[in-house]
Amino acid sequence: MAERKTLASGLPMVPTLREFLEPHAERDPVAARMLEQENARDPAQESIRGKRTAALEPEALEGLTHDIDDGPPKSVHYARDGERVMSDHGERVDLYQVDDREIEAALRLAEQKFDMDKGLQLTGSREFQERAAELAGRLGLKVQNPDLQHTWQAGRLQAMQRDELAEDVRLTAPAVGKGSVEPARVSRGDDSRTYAVDAQFMQAEALLTKLDHHGWDGLDRASRYQPLTPGQRAQLQGHDEQTQLIDDKDHLTPLGERVTERMWAKIEAERAQLQQQLRTRNIDEELEKRQEQEKETLPTEPTDDSTEFVILQAPDRAAAEALGADIDDTETEAEHV
Repeated sequence: MAERKTLASGLPMVPTLREFLEPHAERDPVAARMLEQENARDPAQESIRGKRTAALEPEALEGLTHDIDDGPPKSVHYARDGERVMSDHGERVDLYQVDDREIEAALRLAEQKFDMDKGLQLTGSREFQERAAELAGRLGLKVQNPDLQHTWQAGRLQAMQRDELAEDVRLTAPAVGKGSVEPARVSRGDDSRTYAVDAQFMQAEALLTKLDHHGWDGLDRASRYQPLTPGQRAQLQGHDEQTQLIDDKDHLTPLGERVTERMWAKIEAERAQLQQQLRTRNIDEELEKRQEQEKETLPTEPTDDSTEFVILQAPDRAAAEALGADIDDTETEAEHV
């Protein structure tokens, strides 16, 4: 038995039907049809697909090692701490671990390998597709799936909001020590009054800007009592009571709840602003379209120096000549009278 296992380990891996068909699908219509049927039959594999633009060679990804399988077909496998997390097969990247860290790593790899003008196609479980689409939105990577555009847009809004919030806090709320914000005091001449800023509000703003997108995801997951990744937990645990957003059970603290409320308020505000911009753009496009249509339907007025010629057909010309003769006869009779 041991000898059999030793011999088996030295044999090359037998490719799956999908792996066999993919390199032939572009030039063989039969293989392309079989690949389409195979994908429809077993869509559960979490994958990121795209139009290949770079060679099938390993890339340096943070925390990941790689090994090359010369095949056929050729593949590059990536592992973290000795455990395989994804494989690059050319026209697709398959994921075997689907936490945020590995999904982002796969998206980064896809960005370097695929035609990003055309975008990425996400396949697999619905949960994976939703998560990958949101992370792609945050990274600004185009996704082709029509049913994931709303999720992609939500991720994009979060990224835009995070950048905007970081700039706002930098300008209006400089930190005094770790995790605290000093209430602003405004002095106007001899006016001894002070104007206090809501310290809890500004603290929530400041803490939110210190979180990357993994932290934002962690807040969302903690609010729904979902498990956190080690990276998310490390960000949200903080280092003291002024920065602790989750407790030892990964539940939001009161401070974490305020930060989460602020996060969603900012996201909703940005979403409303974007929707208004889209409506305004649609109205402008409709007005331009109507103006063009009106220009096309307006009659063309002749210029002052133009001469309009009317070409008469034969029956019309005969009638005109007869009418002219009648006029001449009438004028002659008038002269005799």
